[in-house]
Formats: sequence, C-alpha cells, structure tokens
Amino acid sequence: MGAGNLLIAAEYVHADGPWTILDNYNKGNLVANYSQGNADNGFSFTGMYMNDAFHATNQIPQRAVTEGLICLYCPLDPTDGGSSERYSISTKYTATTDTGQLKANADLIGYQLQLFNNFDGFVTFPPPIGDQFVQQDRREIYGGNVS
Repeated sequence: MGAGNLLIAAEYVHADGPWTILDNYNKGNLVANYSQGNADNGFSFTGMYMNDAFHATNQIPQRAVTEGLICLYCPLDPTDGGSSERYSISTKYTATTDTGQLKANADLIGYQLQLFNNFDGFVTFPPPIGDQFVQQDRREIYGGNVS
C-alpha cells in the first residue's frame, strides 16, 4: 500500500463442547501492520486486538458424578463464565546515516479479565446465596526505547 506493506488478518472461533450447558465460547482476533523501508531505514506500526467470552464448564467433583448427583458434562453452577480482552499497539523506527544509527520503539499493552467462578459448588453457603465470586483484573503496560 503506497510505499509500504499492509497486513490485516482476522480470526473468529466458536466452540460449544459436549456440555449440557454449552460453553458458547466466542473469540475474535484482529491484527494490522503497516511498514515501510527495511531494517536499517524504516518504520512499522502494529495493532492487535483479542476479545473472548465463555460459559465456564469448570471442574466437577468425581464423587458427585459417581453418586449420580450430576452427569459428567453438567456444571455445578450454570452462571459461571467470563470474558477477556487484550490489545496492543507498537511502533518501531530506524534511521541509518554515515555517522550512526537511530533506533526507537514504543509499546502499549492492555488487558482485562472478568471471571465468575463457584469452584466449590455451594459448600460455604447454601443456595440461593452460594459462594460464587468474581475475579477482575485490569492491566496496562507501557514501554519504549531510544538508542
């Protein structure tokens, strides 16, 4: 594209698995890169994005299956699940002259997770309260270098 190279790629994945409550796993990926020049004189810009959401099948106790309390593909808590999102932006620049070389790069990465989990199946509190918890994580990373 123009004086450089453009790459765009996308991916989508869906899976349900053998579970009685379907995983309904949905994941999308997107990447875009534009670059000009070469390793000695040039620049590049890359952006990436990923998003997924799912119903969590989680672990189930063998004793509950053996005793016939739940089937092998049944959840303990049908409301378990979550979502995750990641993005990154990075750029790189290099210029070479007779007297030296300038190199610079910069990066930004972001991530978030939200997970609903009831891993012990209402051991602590009886239904309908339960002991499900939500785990939330949000991070951003910034970086750069010039030489």
